[in-house]
Amino acid sequence: MKEATFLIILAAICISGILLPQVSGGLEGGGDRSADVRETGSRRDSEVLDLAGTRIVFSSFLGSKPLVVVFWASWCSECQTEVPALNRLAADPSIRLLAVNVGESEKKVRSFISSYHVAYQVVRDPGWQTTTAFKIVGIPACILLDKGGEIRYRGSRVPENIEAYLRK
Repeated sequence: MKEATFLIILAAICISGILLPQVSGGLEGGGDRSADVRETGSRRDSEVLDLAGTRIVFSSFLGSKPLVVVFWASWCSECQTEVPALNRLAADPSIRLLAVNVGESEKKVRSFISSYHVAYQVVRDPGWQTTTAFKIVGIPACILLDKGGEIRYRGSRVPENIEAYLRK
């Protein structure tokens, strides 16, 4: 039931046009839709919760390494199957990986982490503040930010050729 409610709400948001104009140019690649997170107040100031419930300002994740942000939910089968690949990516010392759970309880998130052996940093976005700020229209979603906070990639999955985006 919660899954159906989530999908209905997500569809309503897309239909209403609140989020759709930002992605009308296509999700994959997103080169023409680049935005500087440091200069966009709603993105810079959006908050997520760590697993202890502590609020963290999103901009604190930006810095010395490119940041791969994956938006996910426990019911998403693609999110479940991509965990091993994300674990490998998170082991790369030149990249920072952040998985943002969209709208689920701490208990569900912890259960997912345990069941799927997640080895990367996970935060929660219970009020969809960060998810909305990044104009996410579906789960799973991936955004690659360079060290300065500029969006280099936007798509539904981590790109296979991520190195090409890191070199830009």
